[in-house]
Amino acid sequence: SGRLLLCLPATATATANPPLRDLPTSHEDFQEELATLLLTNALPQSSITALQNLLRENATLKEKNAKLKSLLGRSAKAQRDAKNELESMKKSYEASRAEVERLEKRVEVLANRPTHMDLLADFETNFDRALLSIGGGSGKGGKLQ
Repeated sequence: SGRLLLCLPATATATANPPLRDLPTSHEDFQEELATLLLTNALPQSSITALQNLLRENATLKEKNAKLKSLLGRSAKAQRDAKNELESMKKSYEASRAEVERLEKRVEVLANRPTHMDLLADFETNFDRALLSIGGGSGKGGKLQ
């Protein structure tokens, strides 16, 4: 039920079967219980002081534990986020590499195509040949009418 049992001697000289006391678990209730034990002379002042120090240390450790749990939770979330971002970046990188390869092939195809000047030179050559063959076949010395 969220309560601790504490064995406390009824007096400093009691040695057989100390009475069990049911103690609450909150810090304030422990402080009240320690004050009651001090007033009833169930425990000496030095024991009460030692128990109060333990309570303070316990509260400090609980705070540190809560902070560490929070930090661990944030760290785990940051790690998951970083992993997801890495996976996303890998996919983006692979897509970019595929696009680069596609564009490099396209550039190679375009680079191997004849230029306008090459096409014009071929046209002129073919046109000159056609004129010569037309001119040569008509017997007019290669002149067009």
